[in-house]
Amino acid sequence: MAAILKVADKDVAILKGWLRAPTLGQGLGLRARVILASSAGEGVRAMARRLRLSPNTVCRWRRRYRRQGLVRRYPGREIHLICDNYGTHKHPKVRAWLAAHPRFHLHFTPTSASWLNLVERWFALITTQAIRRGSFDSTRRLEEAILRWTAHWNRNFRPFRWTKSAAEIKRSLANVTAICDTPHQCGGRARRGQIGSPRCRQANRFA
Repeated sequence: MAAILKVADKDVAILKGWLRAPTLGQGLGLRARVILASSAGEGVRAMARRLRLSPNTVCRWRRRYRRQGLVRRYPGREIHLICDNYGTHKHPKVRAWLAAHPRFHLHFTPTSASWLNLVERWFALITTQAIRRGSFDSTRRLEEAILRWTAHWNRNFRPFRWTKSAAEIKRSLANVTAICDTPHQCGGRARRGQIGSPRCRQANRFA
């Protein structure tokens, strides 16, 4: 039986706060449960069976917490986080956390430019591979489908990379704008700037 893991009171409060959060990554949630259960004295094998993890994974996360606490990477460095331009960072609890951890700096993508964030491509995969054409008679079943897909992704993950340079993207956008700003190119009936005609839809598809 593994020894009880000593977890600071402030870390217990943080971990419980993570588990109460409405949006929490599955991996982070499992880590929080492992640390909290270890602090309560639950055995490694029993915990692994309950959380559907391997005993080696449980032991690795216990060792990681014992060695460095909740700080996982880049100790002592300035951390710059690029975030979607949402209002979460304005919440008093988030402001208080950032004030207590001055090495973390937030930067935000421009309003109405969420496509700059590659996580949007990941959300699209969830939609097409886990949700679309599915039938869910409750929120719980929808959540289960998303969590199954996420677990599969975490076992077979791969990074997203831009395949075009900024200059290539700008040229493509300029080409679409030039075509759709020419009335006769859009069948003569489309208004200036309208992209609803077949010609402009085709131009937009190849941008």
